[in-house]
Amino acid sequence: MRLPLALSALLLALSLQHAPAQARRALLIGINTYQPPQTTAKHPDGCTGGRCDLPVFDNLDGTLNDVAAMRDLLVSPKFGFAPAGVAVLTDPALPTSQLPFIALPAAQTTHDGILAAMQKYLVDLPHKGDTVVFYYAGHGSLRLNSRGNKLTLYVDGKQVHADSTLVPSDAWTGGYDVRDREITRIFNAALDKGIKLTVILDSCHSGAFTRGIPLNPKVRERMLPYDPRDIAEAPGEALAPAERADNPALIFSAAQQDQTAKEAPSTANIPEAHGAFTAALIKALEVLPADAPASVVYQQVNAQLEGNGIADQVPSLDSAASRRQQPLFGGTPAQSGKLRAAVTSVSDDGSIELDTGRLAGVGPGSTFVSFGLDDKSKAVTLKVTDLAGLAHAKASIVSPANAKVSTGSVFEIDKWVPAPVDPLHFWIWPSTIAQADLDKAIAQIRASGIDIVADPAEEPWTHILLWNSNSWILQRAGTTDGDELGWTLTASALKQHVPAGAKVWVNLPPSQQLGGKLDLNEKDSMVQGVSSATAADYLLTGTLTADGPAWAWYHKAEFEKGPPDPNVPRHSPGCSTTSNYPVRTDWVPIADLAALPDAADRLNDYAARLAKLAGWLRLPSSPGASDDDYYHLAFQRAADETMLGAGQSVQQGDRLKLVLASSSRVLEKRWVYILDIDCHGNGNLLYPRNYSENRFPNDANDQRQVVLPGAPILTVGKPFGLDTILMVSTGEPLSDPYLLNFKGVATRGGIGPQSPLEKLLSNASSGTRGFDFGAVPTNWAVSTTGLQSVPAAGP
Repeated sequence: MRLPLALSALLLALSLQHAPAQARRALLIGINTYQPPQTTAKHPDGCTGGRCDLPVFDNLDGTLNDVAAMRDLLVSPKFGFAPAGVAVLTDPALPTSQLPFIALPAAQTTHDGILAAMQKYLVDLPHKGDTVVFYYAGHGSLRLNSRGNKLTLYVDGKQVHADSTLVPSDAWTGGYDVRDREITRIFNAALDKGIKLTVILDSCHSGAFTRGIPLNPKVRERMLPYDPRDIAEAPGEALAPAERADNPALIFSAAQQDQTAKEAPSTANIPEAHGAFTAALIKALEVLPADAPASVVYQQVNAQLEGNGIADQVPSLDSAASRRQQPLFGGTPAQSGKLRAAVTSVSDDGSIELDTGRLAGVGPGSTFVSFGLDDKSKAVTLKVTDLAGLAHAKASIVSPANAKVSTGSVFEIDKWVPAPVDPLHFWIWPSTIAQADLDKAIAQIRASGIDIVADPAEEPWTHILLWNSNSWILQRAGTTDGDELGWTLTASALKQHVPAGAKVWVNLPPSQQLGGKLDLNEKDSMVQGVSSATAADYLLTGTLTADGPAWAWYHKAEFEKGPPDPNVPRHSPGCSTTSNYPVRTDWVPIADLAALPDAADRLNDYAARLAKLAGWLRLPSSPGASDDDYYHLAFQRAADETMLGAGQSVQQGDRLKLVLASSSRVLEKRWVYILDIDCHGNGNLLYPRNYSENRFPNDANDQRQVVLPGAPILTVGKPFGLDTILMVSTGEPLSDPYLLNFKGVATRGGIGPQSPLEKLLSNASSGTRGFDFGAVPTNWAVSTTGLQSVPAAGP
């Protein structure tokens, strides 16, 4: 039966009237009183160690102030929580407020009372889609769990496992703490219901749940000793709330799991005691826009703590990447995608330190502007003047004149000058032996009749014969000790020391003549020689083949592994199956002194090619660029149009199409360039084949998956191993895409790279380290995809 239109409308209106609207709720817990005055701590019979030896449970001073500050911030117009939706549980109770907060009795701060309040206000009362904040300020601790797998602590010199806990007010009576597993069950119940959950913990060990003000040296730690009563409970199967694929929680903790959270007591200069973390968090939330991403809030809180001298307390922000880009209390984030930096210190002379630097690819000359200001005319511009270690940079104020900034202020990158890229380091085995003496040693090796391997990167070997600048040494694979065979190598010494059945890698040193012709210290080159093998990326190693001696650059990490693993996938000689860098270059034979100049040129050329590969692999991507912002590169099998899975290898003869893929619709348009670096380190431009139609999304292709039009179908062939496919996406087109090729950059006609970005990419392809290309745009990114290829089935 169909209802009349008017009646249908009336019923719909009534249903909407009674449907629960999405609300914002909070449960705030703070405990100052952990043992009432004139009482004695009670410990269970037979309990010793840890907390059971504690004469008094220390009280705190600042948690009630923290709860009151958080409560008032949440109900401010900026964040809009209704007072009637904010439940407050503290011991002692907070003074009565004129606003209709839900004031729970202090007696409920016990183990059972806290869990009951969490169940009610985080799970039972909220509806699907509601935003709920859980905040706790108080002592954190640990409880022994011999069957656990999380945290570790040392008891009587032995390493044991423990679970994180929140300490309730009745712990002094011998009661149990609130365990992380109990809390996790409640969090997951809320998330299963569709509730949006933000958790803020200002206590010690809070970083394992998945504790700014000017601080004086006297601080209190929000921590109690561990509970030695063994839970003996095996790890649960429940997924951590912050690691869920659906509706993950955001957990913001005051400290890492192995750190303590600090509290500053009240003094003449500081009228109220507060947790250092909560004070920094309140300041950050007051200064930043309400829709600032949680990651930016974290950045400012961390900078505030560091600037206040709390260097041993680093907050923890645990959640999925997508959730960290949303505001702390949920909602739609401010759109930017640019790198942000926070001020960690301001010196008396006005010099500023930022929490970004070389690791983020930021170099001297980069500029930052104030983030989150409604009035853009008040924006301050900073310029990076120097790098301080890996993660910090020095900066100065550019404009306006006489402007001032404070610790914790957040800035957004405006103009980017990349940080210098580290060169590729090469080490030459001691070249203290003349060519004539080396020839004599080779003759003795052949006369000895020992079993030698020609290619130690591909053939198994048990021993290595090498030169240490004073003597020949015979070492067993996997050891550093060996037998000294003297300056002059003899066949009899080899027969005496090489055991039966041994396979020997004869690692010939370069002669004095060869070592003098290797060019490893050219100015501004990515190829740089080092005096120690420890600092090297590649070593010059030798071998002895049936055709004579030969030398190659050998990856140090592969050299340190020892003989090749017989179980690795089949591959071409010299190719790696696990690394983007080749195991070795081609072996360069040197039959006599006449062949030496050409051989040295080839070794110099191979070093330059490796440096070009490193230039691309170490290329700093645009600061703030995210894999979520744009397409990523994928491969589709041409035979059946199925997508190649992550980590799935391809076989000789397979044909692949290049595909742009994204989990969501891409709005920003960029030009796309794809470069293949094979496992020998040769680089070739795959796409585009011309200068046009490589901007995506476009009118013809705006979907989440785009088979690149005009791109070649790749046929898998030699060399076999791990190829590196680089995708460059940029908001401005490259005037000459062929500058991405490793060869031809210096010989192609034309006027060469023009824009700063083109100069940066050209440097990578040419293996140079010049940094005078100016400010590079920030609307571009480089992503790397590995493609493992194997030969066709057969011997």
